[in-house]
Amino acid sequence: MSDDKPKIIIDEGWKSQAQREKAELAAKLQAEKAAAAAAPEAPAEAALPDGEAMEHDPFLALIGSLATQTMFALGVIAPPGASQVMINLDEAAVTLEMLKAIEEKTVGNLTQEEDAALKEALSELERVFAARVMQYQEQAARQQGVDLNALRGPMP
Repeated sequence: MSDDKPKIIIDEGWKSQAQREKAELAAKLQAEKAAAAAAPEAPAEAALPDGEAMEHDPFLALIGSLATQTMFALGVIAPPGASQVMINLDEAAVTLEMLKAIEEKTVGNLTQEEDAALKEALSELERVFAARVMQYQEQAARQQGVDLNALRGPMP
């Protein structure tokens, strides 16, 4: 009758596999971060708080997430697996407005680190947004046959 009892088998291998996968993911993220830092438009990466800080502070994670979404929309970074960037100024404007609303609604309620991360992200993203809008306007003018050099006048 002792043979009729169900045997419980505990698979301890999943723990080591999970730890291995976690280490591989961390290495992959580190490599992607290093590759992004070497990219020509890497200064926008400074708008994100570092990954370790984001793990411990949900607010910094939220700011990082919105900043990343804005960078995707501005074409600063390509989505994972994509060979080219797509620029969506409307989406970028919406996420920037979200960040501005968060800044407005959290005045006096943030730590110094949170406030600095939010201000830095907004500053950098607004700068890139303005540059993209300018590029878009110049491209639209060229497509309509407008000579931008003639509009600017002679250089001093």
